[in-house]
Amino acid sequence: MNRTELYRNGLRQAKTLMQDEIAHGHNTFSRATHHYALVNASPLGLHTSLFIGTLKLQASPEQLAYWLPLAKQGKIIGTYCQTELGHGTFFRGLETTATFDASSDEFVLHSPTLTSTKYWPGGLGLSCSHAIVMARLIARGTDHGVHPFMVQLRSLDDYRPLPGIELGDVGLKMGLNGTDNGYAIFNHSLDSQLAQAVTIATRYSIVREQGGLGFGNIEVVKLLTLMSRAFALVFAFKACDVMCDDLITRQRAGDNGTLSYGHITTAALKAYATQVATDGCEDARRCCGGHGYSALSGLPEIINTITPTVTVEGENYVLYQQTARYLVKAVRLALAGLELLQDAQAQDSLGPEEAWNLHMIPLISAARAHIEYFVLQAFINTLSCVQDTPSRNVLQKLCSLFALSMIESPLSFGSSEFFEDGYISLAQLRMIRSQVNILLSELLPEAIGLTDAWNFSDASLQSALGRKDGNVYETLCPGQGSFL
Repeated sequence: MNRTELYRNGLRQAKTLMQDEIAHGHNTFSRATHHYALVNASPLGLHTSLFIGTLKLQASPEQLAYWLPLAKQGKIIGTYCQTELGHGTFFRGLETTATFDASSDEFVLHSPTLTSTKYWPGGLGLSCSHAIVMARLIARGTDHGVHPFMVQLRSLDDYRPLPGIELGDVGLKMGLNGTDNGYAIFNHSLDSQLAQAVTIATRYSIVREQGGLGFGNIEVVKLLTLMSRAFALVFAFKACDVMCDDLITRQRAGDNGTLSYGHITTAALKAYATQVATDGCEDARRCCGGHGYSALSGLPEIINTITPTVTVEGENYVLYQQTARYLVKAVRLALAGLELLQDAQAQDSLGPEEAWNLHMIPLISAARAHIEYFVLQAFINTLSCVQDTPSRNVLQKLCSLFALSMIESPLSFGSSEFFEDGYISLAQLRMIRSQVNILLSELLPEAIGLTDAWNFSDASLQSALGRKDGNVYETLCPGQGSFL
């Protein structure tokens, strides 16, 4: 399909999902599409997740009473405009302005430079009528920092851009071409894919004629380890949801005490989850051999869809630094975090930023260790909520595999630090590797059951290799037998 056909197909699917939610009063597709791609794979994906989400958190009761019913009924379609052509994760550097005009009692939005162009928001190119635009509030010549503004982008009569607003589509991308990522220029105008990939690769490995899944096969190590990470991420997201809901409840009572921790934990979780999922999907594809390269496997589409998440809405190393700064502050009086930077400044006559850059890698390692602990703790906490004993036993083994593989695998980020800091001896490492082998052998018979637990339909996986009935070769070559 060409660009127009891809967009129209994405729009058709998005419309169907939204109508189903409105008709039946659910929010099943508020985070993922029917193919389990993230919502930004849909031209209407940011409408529920970020547009309505921001309204709920930022709008006054009067504003909410007016805008929220329209948004929920699909009478207006919204997106979230933060990223600019020259500014992604550097929030304080956003250039778009919203200047208060006392004479008209309005805010006038303006893109003062080329780099202030709002760039990349999903649905902005063609689909959305309104947007939450993040802009610098200017009042009486004073810059009050970045704030959200509700902006109507298009006429609700003919859907053309309103005067003073230039809108467009950014064109083809690596993936996610069913949505219209766009740009906006204001001229003084008046704001679970890793699990899918592992499921496909695991099911294919069971029926594969060459090198099928069996104990001692390297695919066992890869796929079961990836399976443990997929489950761990889901449980971590649920724990993060609970943490965010608790913060919202506290804020309604005027308590912002957990805001900073919530921010740095979600920042690190975004960085960790997107990297683990992106790398894991590629590993799963490789486990399928040559057939994993075929579009019929479904894996290339998953990989093209998941790859942008590493940089979308915040480049991962930038996000890890936000977490690292919090951790350094948290140990200021007691531990080595600040001493490390102070020593660098004293010994090398470095400024604070130079000292920070000098120790960037260990600081990011600390941030990653923090989020890995959070993910592991979420996994452990989930186990206590599982009532079915056989299921809990399998998940316990999966949890142990997740934890131990982070220590013993030389491919695991930061695994060497367990030895550098004296937490693990060589004898203990040998014990851990032996236990990992035991866990792999015990989990192997559960491999298909673990894939079925995700309840992916064949229609959602869109994979010849991941068919639930195992008819891989018949699907890859439907004409087989015609010459036999």
